[in-house]
Amino acid sequence: MPESLLTTYEVVQLYGTPKCKAYYEKHKKLGGHKEKLHHTLNEIYEDWEIIKVKNKRMYKLIIEREVPLKRIDKRSFNGKKQIPYEEITKNLILNYVLSDKMKYTTITTPLLAYELGLMSSILFYASKKHTNLSKQEYYEQLEDQYKVGYTMFWHIVSKESKRLKNHLVSILKRMNGNEITHMSVTNGVKLEKGKEVHDIIDPFKAATLNNKLKQLKNAHFVSSFEIISKPNMPKVKDYKEQENRLLKSKGYEYIYPTNLITLLKPKNEIEKFDSQLLLKDFFIVYLDNSYKLAQNIQNSFFTDPYKKKDNSEKLLEILGGRPKPAHAIFVGTEYEYILENSMERLIFDDIIQAKFSNIYPSEYLAALKIIQEVQDTDEEEE
Repeated sequence: MPESLLTTYEVVQLYGTPKCKAYYEKHKKLGGHKEKLHHTLNEIYEDWEIIKVKNKRMYKLIIEREVPLKRIDKRSFNGKKQIPYEEITKNLILNYVLSDKMKYTTITTPLLAYELGLMSSILFYASKKHTNLSKQEYYEQLEDQYKVGYTMFWHIVSKESKRLKNHLVSILKRMNGNEITHMSVTNGVKLEKGKEVHDIIDPFKAATLNNKLKQLKNAHFVSSFEIISKPNMPKVKDYKEQENRLLKSKGYEYIYPTNLITLLKPKNEIEKFDSQLLLKDFFIVYLDNSYKLAQNIQNSFFTDPYKKKDNSEKLLEILGGRPKPAHAIFVGTEYEYILENSMERLIFDDIIQAKFSNIYPSEYLAALKIIQEVQDTDEEEE
């Protein structure tokens, strides 16, 4: 099919769902149907773009795929929870392992997500900040365009970096034994002539060392979160002192979890895709999924029972004492809890403000696009 130039109306008529067509007919814009329509175009076309012709947005359909991309068959997961962008990510991983970009024997999950293009540099480096001071300093040095509100920024960084890392690990495990061999391993870092040397620790020795570190954590009543986010706590300092002593006795400066990835098939037997087109597909599906999850959070704010997060149950288990009486435990939604107990949060908490105004999903998506550096292609009325 030769290159073609179509109006939004023509694209909707050719590729839109019945609901999309009805919505466009009424409102003269795509609204919430945009992502699905663009996903369909990505299945049919290798390359397409939106351009302006006489101040009117047009769809330029450039290269049609010889074989349209298949939608994921959910039955193939055999009961496993589906990750919406799994097939796209698998191809990105294969492309990466095939390319010259694979510089290291092992690679950490966050770095792999960044190298694949799933995380922007903003999200990647922000996800490394754990203390309040490091977060504040990082946010202050950002360019103004990325300052989407302090609370919302770190809310998104926490949620999205964790989700992407967890999904990536799950996808690597599902690929193991098929396209690739994947192993979760532990690297130990030694100093040789003043330089760090990273090597994989023997799995048995790594398991033994990690078990000893877990016992140390339990003995000091510290969590992994406290270790990275509250380094000045007395119990964390005590733990770190003993941790360093243990690691030094084994010859290590520090250790960390990482991934060992190798190809199972010869390179010439693996189909290579255009990574830029894959990333274009990825962000359409990824943003749509993040928006839906944000909608769930918004709905939960007004409808689901709210349980205040605290450590009371854990402290009772450790220190003993009496639980709160039933009349002292709040029963209601988060919306009702804020009205009764935390109205001052409406002054400084932009997340609560967005939830109260019932615009949390759209605010979350707009801020996420900025943090992930995704160019917006919202349609104009015609």
